[in-house]
Amino acid sequence: MIRAVLMTMAVCLIALPSAALAQDAQGSDAAKELQSLQAEQSQAVQEHRAKVRAAETREERAKLTAENPAEKFAPRFLELAEKYPGTEESLTALQVAMRARDSEVQNKALAIILRDHKESKALGTMVSGWARDASKADALRQIIDASPHREVKGLATYSLATLSLRSARNDEAKREAAIKLLQQAVEVYGDVEIRNRTIKQVAGGQLTEITKLQIGMEAPDIEGTDVDDVAFKLSDYRGKVVVLDFWGDW
Repeated sequence: MIRAVLMTMAVCLIALPSAALAQDAQGSDAAKELQSLQAEQSQAVQEHRAKVRAAETREERAKLTAENPAEKFAPRFLELAEKYPGTEESLTALQVAMRARDSEVQNKALAIILRDHKESKALGTMVSGWARDASKADALRQIIDASPHREVKGLATYSLATLSLRSARNDEAKREAAIKLLQQAVEVYGDVEIRNRTIKQVAGGQLTEITKLQIGMEAPDIEGTDVDDVAFKLSDYRGKVVVLDFWGDW
């Protein structure tokens, strides 16, 4: 009995390093293939730019400029992602595939992201770029629910709020729901950074515009001094026609 237990333990001890080695080998292969594909794409882009610069006519240059040499690589990045599911290299490849013009490639890449990478911290940069793409609304909701990372949840919440506002222009109920989502982004994730600012700074300005600066709303009161250095408030001129001219000199 003791001999059998010892043999089982030995098999386990052998199997664990073997599995770890297999994972390391897969990671190494994925990294090599990704680097090779990235280098090939970069070379193709550089060669294309050289052709554009060397174009002799305006028509030839316009035709070349309209081409996207990186586009043909998108399916290959998608294949690499499928070959090494769940790896960091897979997600990097999927980010490239998501920029493809081909909607089929985009949809496949998004499906793999939602299947294998919803809990990845690296999704933050990606979801912050989805604020103008209405087709990503459901994906953003899934990522908000699944991600354990506050930064990712915050950026996804802000992007979803922005999308919701865009689609709720003539629907008051949807507009109110979108405003609540934007308020949540500010209150819960206000310190999360986005484009060298914070969500509170970016979304806070949007909330002020939406809730206080729309046509037909009462203008917020302001205070200042006139050309004679006399203090005044905008409310002092209530009932009169007032022209406000805000300007700065830097």
